[in-house]
Amino acid sequence: MGSISRFMVDQRLINELTNARILLHIAWLIVFLASWSPCWDVHAQTKSQVWESAIERAIGEQSPLAGHPFEIAWPATRPNWPDCQDPKVQLSNLAKPVGRIYVSLRCDSPRWLGSIQPTVSARKRYLAAVRPLSLGSIVSESDLMILEADWSSLPEDVLSDPEQAIGRTISRTVLAGQAIGLNFLRQTAVIRQGERVRVQMVGLNFTVGGEAVAIQQGAVGEAIRVKMASGQVVSATVIRSGLVEIRID
Repeated sequence: MGSISRFMVDQRLINELTNARILLHIAWLIVFLASWSPCWDVHAQTKSQVWESAIERAIGEQSPLAGHPFEIAWPATRPNWPDCQDPKVQLSNLAKPVGRIYVSLRCDSPRWLGSIQPTVSARKRYLAAVRPLSLGSIVSESDLMILEADWSSLPEDVLSDPEQAIGRTISRTVLAGQAIGLNFLRQTAVIRQGERVRVQMVGLNFTVGGEAVAIQQGAVGEAIRVKMASGQVVSATVIRSGLVEIRID
């Protein structure tokens, strides 16, 4: 009976020791995984951060976006980023650097090619009309106000500097509050149709003056037709109010 009791006690001790060894192995496994997993995550995050930082810099250096705060929404599926010390990023040449853009990626060591299409969002200050502006009216400072909106909602040719619009002529009707783009404006004519103008004919080492009548109106830099005193109709470039130039080669 005593032998049986000792056997039962010994067996219980063996079971307890076995369980203790199992628990010890489990504890070591937990410690190992706890120390190894974060290192792997940090490494993976570091690769992603290197590439994403390079892409952010490339986007921020685009001339239309330079100086503007912006945000990037990354696609759910990312490339399998390589561990690259010098990531190369090339962007599509876009007039409006917002919305979904295509980005080419390259690494020379190790050799790798990839791409990603993030969505860029930014806000932009722009010119808008204070009141309706009719066709042919000349823009003054009081006609303009500066607003701000999501860049992607604005036309590509929208203006942001009042000096780009003041003194120009409205070429299409603008509604109150509407964004003013370059296509809404043209240079204001400084010579009117039927106006008598001075003509300077410029050639190699000589300049000759004369007079003519403008057949067309024109702004500075535009070519218009003028009728010379002889009755001949020629093309001349508007230099300033009342003066046109004819180049003789």
